[in-house]
This record gives sequence, structure tokens and C-alpha cells, in this order.
Amino acid sequence: MKVSEYKKKFDEEGFVVLPNFLNEEELSLAISNVELGGDWWLSTAPKDIENTSSKDYIKNTQWTKFSGGESGWEEVDTELKRIYELKRHHPETYTYGFMRTSNMELISPFQDLLGKKFKEISDIVSIPITEFFSCFLSSYHRGCYLNDHTDEFVDEENIPKLAFILNLTKGWHPTKGGLLFILNDDETIGGVAVPTYNSLVLLKLPRRHFVSEVAQPTQGTRQAFTGWLR
Repeated sequence: MKVSEYKKKFDEEGFVVLPNFLNEEELSLAISNVELGGDWWLSTAPKDIENTSSKDYIKNTQWTKFSGGESGWEEVDTELKRIYELKRHHPETYTYGFMRTSNMELISPFQDLLGKKFKEISDIVSIPITEFFSCFLSSYHRGCYLNDHTDEFVDEENIPKLAFILNLTKGWHPTKGGLLFILNDDETIGGVAVPTYNSLVLLKLPRRHFVSEVAQPTQGTRQAFTGWLR
């Protein structure tokens, strides 16, 4: 598809998936530095059932340092089970659980690669993109998910207008879960994005969306560079 066709799709549907977006050799080099371990954290919410606002999710997030090894994964699974039970008993509550890192040594190569594409992104979404609002690397293994939300923030004066997901895992099959569902205003499904390697999802905000649970058992992880642009 040409840029004009992607622009038309984004204008009409509020989101678009751009395949094979980055130079594969440069992307592979950036990915080679990403390893589960080191500065990775399991983020789960809510840690307090009395405070369930999706706008102020940072304050209500439980951060668990990933210690690595078998004991580290056992700790992750235990915390995910807690969140899953909370979700089951309080289905109206905004909940999620997945691994993330904001380590700049890992993130900066992806920022550099995507930053070179700001002009192309701006042309597609008709928004002058100049900077990253916030970004991180995410990793979903078995049991991880992200409940439906709109990416609205407490600081509404500086709210970003565009969310992005750059998918980093090769050979991820849809039956494993971890799919991005984009909802319409009437809560019908407006689109589903499979986390295909080197595809970039652009989503106009605010818009309800969620990531389906990664099936159990599933080998491997669904990794992405994700965040918001403005």
C-alpha cells in the first residue's frame, strides 16, 4: 500500500497497521540487545481494589522486580494469578499484567530507528509528530494481558494524540493470544492486530482497546516497543 492508502485507512478507521516498517537489519541489531533479565519488571494493576482508575494507573500499579531464573518466573506467575482472580471477581475493574522495562540502554536504539520515521508517520496520521511522550519495551508471556482502556491520562493538558506498537517477535501465531483488539464506540470490534514481526500499529487517541491474554501454556514471549507520540 502507498502512504496515501494508509492515510485514508487511518482517517476512516482511526488506526492502521504498517507492515515491514523498519530496516530489518537495523531492527535485528536493536532486538539482539533485549534480554529478559536485568532491568525488567512485572507491572500489574490494581494493587489497591479501592482505586481502579485507568487514568491514574501508574499510582495503582504493583511493580515486581524480575529476578530471573525459575524462582523469578514462579513469582511472576503467582502475581498474575492474583490479578486474574481479581479480574474474575471484579470484571468491571481495569486490570492488567505484563513485563516491561524503561531501561534507556535497551530503549534508545528503538527510539532512534522510529524517530527517523516521524515524517512518514506524520504524513499518515495528519498530526505533526515531533517527539516521544513516553515509551517502554513490553513482554507478554503466558497469562499476561491488558484490559480494555482508552489511554486517557490524568495530565489531560499534555495528553498524546497517538499510540504506537512496534512488534518485535518473529513467528508469533494468533492462537497464542496477545492480540490487540480495537473497539468502536458501541463496543463492537473495530479491528484486530496480530503482533506480526516489524509491523507498526498506529492508534488515534482516545480509543478503547485491549490485548488478549497469552494462552497457557505458551512457549516464548510477545515483545514490543510501545508508547505514545506527540
